[in-house]
Amino acid sequence: MKNKKHNQGIKLMAIVPVLILLIIASFKVFNTGPNSEFKHPEKFIKNIERHLTKNDAKTDIPKSNEAEPKTSTKPSSNLVSDRMPADLQTWDPAKAPNMYYVYGKSSFPCEIETDDVFYQKDDTGYTQFVYAKIGPKLMKKARSKRADISDEYPRGWPEKNQVITVQFPTGVNYKGWFWNRSHMLAHSLGGDDNVRNLTTGTRAQNVGDNKYGGGMQYTENLARQFMKFHKNAYILYSVENLYKNNSDIIPYASEVNIKSSDGSIDEKVFVYNVMPGYEIDYSSNGLFWPVQ
Repeated sequence: MKNKKHNQGIKLMAIVPVLILLIIASFKVFNTGPNSEFKHPEKFIKNIERHLTKNDAKTDIPKSNEAEPKTSTKPSSNLVSDRMPADLQTWDPAKAPNMYYVYGKSSFPCEIETDDVFYQKDDTGYTQFVYAKIGPKLMKKARSKRADISDEYPRGWPEKNQVITVQFPTGVNYKGWFWNRSHMLAHSLGGDDNVRNLTTGTRAQNVGDNKYGGGMQYTENLARQFMKFHKNAYILYSVENLYKNNSDIIPYASEVNIKSSDGSIDEKVFVYNVMPGYEIDYSSNGLFWPVQ
């Protein structure tokens, strides 16, 4: 009887360390938060990757107990030609006078926890896709002082920025910097103030004509206003950079998806990284010239 108890004690002692290791491992895998790198299981990452290959809008956001999104048979692509309708692949001032175009309903890869942010990098180490579920904690973070980003250098940032004068299709005149360090997820929505959350964007891409809330500011304003009047709600928000050519280092456009928890906001928006009256070499570090 004593030997039997002794053997059981030995077995128990052997199992305990294994259980401890499993608990620690699961904590590391699922530990997330407003500043996390989103170290989720491979299943979650596959859902993200599947989303990046989809061209059709999916209006329903899958819940955690629903089936995974269907896998697309189309090769993964972040090219404008694969991801945008043919009539929107080149900026048209008549269709998008303030640098954005609303195109249908939003689409997201899968459900995530409130106040989580996911930054997915491409092969070069720069962020290609940002996905967030903006809630009370991220909005609290958004009220913190914005960090100095003048020493942050997103891919394609020019050696020397230039001041230009331009008139927007909206009639607004602008004189100022051509290039901005444009947040993918705005600081005012809880985004980080560092290179992993920045894009080399024109002033027009960042805020439109600087007066009527265009460019990236269009969806940012929608999200801010909603969260201002719905303190315990949330906003699903994603930004993905799209390129004209595989060799480009500056995106030609961004696909922004936004959906509020009550469904009152539900949009897919294309934001153009252009400047009226100027041509841009997207394969270079910020080279541009006036249209002749």
